[in-house]
Amino acid sequence: MKNTKKKKKKKYIFNKITFILFTICNIYLIINILSFVGIEDIIRYIVIVILLLINIIFFIRLKSKNITTSVIMIILSIIFLFISYNANKVLNIINNFSKDKVTYSTSLVTLKENNLKLNTIKTIGILNDETSIDGNILPNKVIKENNLNRVTIKKYDQFIHILNDLYDNKIDAGFLPSNYVTSYNSIDKYTSISKETSVLLTKNQTDKTKNTTTSNKKLTEPFALLIMGVDSEADELAKNASFNGDALILVTFNPNTLNATMLSIPRDTYVPIACFKNQYENKITHAAWQGAPCMMKTIENFLDIKIDYYVKINFKGVVDLVDTLKGIEVDVPYNFCEQDSKRRFGKHTIYVEKGIQTLNGEQVLALARHRKETPEQYACGKKYLGNTLSDVIRGQNQQLIIKGILNKAKTLNNLNDVYSILETISKNMDTNMSTKTILSLYDIFMDVVSKKSENTETINIERLYLSGYEQYIYDENMQLTLYNYIYYRGSRDDVKKEMKINLGLIDPELIKTFTYTTDEEYEKPLIGRGNYKIVDYIETLPNFKNKSKTDVISWANKHNINVTFKEEESSIQEGLIINQNYPYGYRVKNIKNNLIITVSKHSNTNVVEEVTYYDCTLEENKDKNLCLFPNFTDKTLLEFKTWYNKLTKYNINIPSPTYIKIDENDPQYNEDKKGMIVKQNIKPNTTLSKIDEIVITYIEK
Repeated sequence: MKNTKKKKKKKYIFNKITFILFTICNIYLIINILSFVGIEDIIRYIVIVILLLINIIFFIRLKSKNITTSVIMIILSIIFLFISYNANKVLNIINNFSKDKVTYSTSLVTLKENNLKLNTIKTIGILNDETSIDGNILPNKVIKENNLNRVTIKKYDQFIHILNDLYDNKIDAGFLPSNYVTSYNSIDKYTSISKETSVLLTKNQTDKTKNTTTSNKKLTEPFALLIMGVDSEADELAKNASFNGDALILVTFNPNTLNATMLSIPRDTYVPIACFKNQYENKITHAAWQGAPCMMKTIENFLDIKIDYYVKINFKGVVDLVDTLKGIEVDVPYNFCEQDSKRRFGKHTIYVEKGIQTLNGEQVLALARHRKETPEQYACGKKYLGNTLSDVIRGQNQQLIIKGILNKAKTLNNLNDVYSILETISKNMDTNMSTKTILSLYDIFMDVVSKKSENTETINIERLYLSGYEQYIYDENMQLTLYNYIYYRGSRDDVKKEMKINLGLIDPELIKTFTYTTDEEYEKPLIGRGNYKIVDYIETLPNFKNKSKTDVISWANKHNINVTFKEEESSIQEGLIINQNYPYGYRVKNIKNNLIITVSKHSNTNVVEEVTYYDCTLEENKDKNLCLFPNFTDKTLLEFKTWYNKLTKYNINIPSPTYIKIDENDPQYNEDKKGMIVKQNIKPNTTLSKIDEIVITYIEK
């Protein structure tokens, strides 16, 4: 009898312990269910009520001392834990989409050729802005920690000014964001910045991000989303709030109609930058140097569209995402070759051919990056060259990629694949959406699934186009004449109108007549692409070099500009222009003083050139002018050839040059630079004996 009572007591204790564990698992599951705010609210609350009732039932059955009850509770506890674990895992990944912290990273950078060490530096450049973490706060900590107070500190308004003075040897070193290579290597002057600079030290500091959600609306209401592609060298978005806006896509989505508009904004679009001093105009990509808020505000001002959310995506993460999806289908518009994700050509070159096909991650990244043909690509062969390329076309390609990813994502049905994709996105994405906002995507997803058809696309994606023309404009901050994309106001207004219609801000205009022919397949017109007039032409100063005084006078009279001529002895043909005080591409409205033009003049005396032989392979002669490669940018091809032929007098052997010709069909063609060199692969003042290859790019005369 006693044994029976003991057994019953043990069963009761076992049931009680099992019930407590079951209750804990039940509560944990309920907490996780409550976390998915906005997803099937009625169903969630019904499930919670059922779970509570089950708990009450098992509590009542505790006194039955039935071992079967405990077994059922154990099985349910395991199921609850499994569901809770997966729900919690998904929620943690989604929580990480929006980075609540950012690691600021600053590097002390110097020129490799100067071979400076920390103890030999005399002047350092930092930002003047005392609120800038990577430009002022961290640099001052580095200066204090390394006892650099003896060094002369020079303060600047922008990082680009630090970089300019570093290259001009006006400072020994400068503090720049650690991602400075990817931020500035797209600028012609700094294409070889990774080879020409070295980092003496780096300091990091992690702080809470300043990014906040800009809108409280759910994704079940019409919204505008800015997608910013970052071409980072790392696999994750880990450091620095500043970045380079290599891809800018503004999406509007109406969840009621499942209609989306997608506009790729060329990175070189010339617009007022919201966070620059006096909002001066510049390439829109440079707004990203001041972070996502600056880019958002700049585009809002430009298109008069309130941007609710942004998503910042690391380009290199696209490789992992597409490979996890086991490839995406894209209708590739042309044959091309491109470097791989690690920027390597040669045996690593990526080849992609025209037509509908399934692309892997490396191929997709190559298509997303491809915007021009470089000397390295000439080795790919004619089959992969000769395409008309630009940032506008690259933007269209990026839209094709997004469309391909969305179409493939609809086919996912494996939980492990979903986890892999969510984790890949989490590592390579940052957004200002809250977790609650992201979860509201569920309603859109369910709507898409309910209307899913194999033969039709559930979401109608309307691709918009920003038309414009090319113009070279002098950038006073960079002290360079840069390529810019000048948009047509009419095109901008048309795409802006279409986006506002999709957002429900204005009513659409109904088309009352429609004409078509059965002989041709109907093709929907691309909004923003058409014959637009130039409304606000930007007047810039021409390149007068090698032109005559008559040309200058004619232009100056037309633009009401005062000109002063001065003469200077030169080997250039007498009477031709050899210099101008305002650079080519300088905006006419900014010319405050007289335009000073220097004209070539020949001396009356015959000067006999003194020829001195130097052996440029000797260390003692490496800095002699004769042994250094000049800067031929903006000089004529004839000047380069004259210099090159002169070297035979000195018995100096350097490689035969390769000439790359830019003709009228090339996007880089510039009427004002006919017959002139626009690029050289050799950095000025490089010792001739160290040169392995010479590539001269010029515009056909």
